[in-house]
Parts: sequence; C-alpha cells; structure tokens
Amino acid sequence: MRKINLFIMLFVVVLSGSTFAESSLSVNLGMDFFNYREIFLDTGITYNFDLTEGMEGNIGADFAIWPEGPAEAKVASLFIPVNLGLNFTFAKQVPTFLVGVGLTPIFKVKGGDSLGFYLGPYLKGGLRLKVHQVMSWIVEVQQDLSFGGPEIINTTTRVTTGINFSLAPVKKAGSKD
Repeated sequence: MRKINLFIMLFVVVLSGSTFAESSLSVNLGMDFFNYREIFLDTGITYNFDLTEGMEGNIGADFAIWPEGPAEAKVASLFIPVNLGLNFTFAKQVPTFLVGVGLTPIFKVKGGDSLGFYLGPYLKGGLRLKVHQVMSWIVEVQQDLSFGGPEIINTTTRVTTGINFSLAPVKKAGSKD
C-alpha cells in the first residue's frame, strides 16, 4: 500500500509541476506490428510536458485491437502499451523533428484468454508540422524492445499519425507578454 501511495504522490507532483510549463496533448491513430506476426489497429493519447528547452517528458497510453478467429467466432486480441519517456525536440526547424527514448510496459490479451506482460525500452523518431495556432500534425515511428512472454525477447514497431494540441495559453496579437 505504501508503494502505491508513493507512486501516486510522485505522479501528482510531476504533473502539477508541469502544468506551469508549456505542455501539449497528442492523440493518434496507427498500427502496431508485434513481433512482425501480429498486427493491431492502434489509438492513443499522450501528455507532453516541457522539462527544459529542447526536451520534454511524455506519459501516454495506447489501446490497440485486432479480431482473430473464423468469421463465426471472432474474438478480440488487445494490445495496451504505456509510454514513459523523454523527447528531444528540434523546434528551430520546420517541421519540428523529435527523437524519443523511454520505457514501455505492454499488456497483451490474446483472444480474451491469456494476459501477457512485457517491459522494455523504446526509441522513436517523428515530426510535428504546425497547422494551426494550437495544433500540429504529428507522424511518429517507434521501435520497442520488450522482454516477457514465451519468446522472452520481443519487438514491436508502432507507426502513428495524429494531432498534437498545445495546452499553453495563446498569446493575443499585440500583447507584450
């Protein structure tokens, strides 16, 4: 119980500190290729918060699903990766490029029966192209190396696109801030 309380306190402190910095919310849609044998349709959300110029933290989760089995007895396989990491952004260029590293715990339910847990590092690359005052179009490719399950060493490639919404206050034209 103490570990859970400590984790919750740490999580709240990290998020509350980041609310004063520039932050953004990304929503995405894409595909996950687990061990290059299973494909999942993926949707997700990520909270990005500035740590310093050119570096941001991110906390996000995706929900991926794919039906399996014969047409008369389809069951859903679920794939739920969670990302905790750092993005290194190159904002002086258009589009903004990013390179990210972090840790991904993955929960996988195959056909409604067995729950698998995988954990490992990830590396990602992406770009953000500003399309509106508070929105950027994003494209990201992420490679996970996860440990767990019957194969012990697993890889996942995730390809996503979506919109990144800035949560920072919008400066009005002519303001001195």
